[in-house]
Amino acid sequence: MKYQKAALAYFTLVGSGIKGPKDLVGRKIGEPPGGAIRVLFPAFAEANGFDKDKVKFIHMSPATTIPSLLAGKVDAIGLYTSTAPILILRAKKLGKKVHGIVWADHGLKLYGNSLQVLDKLIAEKPALIRGVIGSIMKGYQWNLKNPEKATDIFLKFLPTSNRTIILSQFKIFQNHMITPIVREKGLGYMDKKDMIHSRDLIAKLFKLKTRVPVEDIYANEFLPGIKP
Repeated sequence: MKYQKAALAYFTLVGSGIKGPKDLVGRKIGEPPGGAIRVLFPAFAEANGFDKDKVKFIHMSPATTIPSLLAGKVDAIGLYTSTAPILILRAKKLGKKVHGIVWADHGLKLYGNSLQVLDKLIAEKPALIRGVIGSIMKGYQWNLKNPEKATDIFLKFLPTSNRTIILSQFKIFQNHMITPIVREKGLGYMDKKDMIHSRDLIAKLFKLKTRVPVEDIYANEFLPGIKP
């Protein structure tokens, strides 16, 4: 599991009067209709004690969310926290400031962005799985310890990118990847009770009639125990 805390958030402009989750009531939120933030919104509303039906969603493409917020067409937008540096920089050029409501800080802790593999491949080539995951975790560890150098490498392949934004994104990743359990167990570790919580939440939101045994949807045995 890459993110121990899913990078889900709402962003508003300072001065909008939206400072916390309940302030979204009666407001317009812009985001893609099929995105994770939109799909999981009922759980976010329930966790924060407000009526999910008292928020108006404006469906729009990902590319139009930031311009719409800055133009005042919507009161808030749903974004991953890693996109925040782009929004903050654009807002600053217009003399505006941004406020974020990160879901993980407001009652809804979920995992985010995992590595996935077929059961068949695990059965046939476990050494391959162990080697690939181990290499990825070593890469994560190096990036977390060397954000400046990681940014240099990123810009080598995408030289038109903004260095300030990329470096800020690497530092945001740290906040979502490093938690007490990761410091103890290693990068990528998945806790059973958190997996149960995630499974049950998805089952509820999608009204699934059956729930897959939690042991069938995750595995820690291929993790090398690399500490951040």
